Amino acid sequence: MKKILILAVAIAATTVFAGCSKKEDTVIIEGPIVGKWEYVEAFFYTWGRYGGDWTARLEYLPGERTIEFTKNGTVLHRHEGAKETWGYSYDATTHQVVYNHAPAQKYTVDITGSQLIVRDPYLQVEYEAKFILKRVY
Repeated sequence: MKKILILAVAIAATTVFAGCSKKEDTVIIEGPIVGKWEYVEAFFYTWGRYGGDWTARLEYLPGERTIEFTKNGTVLHRHEGAKETWGYSYDATTHQVVYNHAPAQKYTVDITGSQLIVRDPYLQVEYEAKFILKRVY
């Protein structure tokens, strides 16, 4: 009888522990931001100076700088021969993208058709940047 009781307890314990598994957090991001984007130009503005006009403008060569937002919450940023990868989150309601690297950075984005405009407030200094990107795919 003891052997049957021990066997029953062992089977019950195995069943209980087999049913417990670590829940994996899978990030699925959908929306217009997902895809590969190519930088076209950038404008840099100085707050309170130059009447609010841009103070510098950059144009990028085709393929010179790209950023890819994946559905699994990963960003791949390629520029000047370097590749950077980090996580991100996207809120289509507030038009906010947050890059999850130290320190986390928050950007405002506008997406219209094949154009992505990223506004980057540099909080440490008195200027902001606006990047214009076009969709590659």
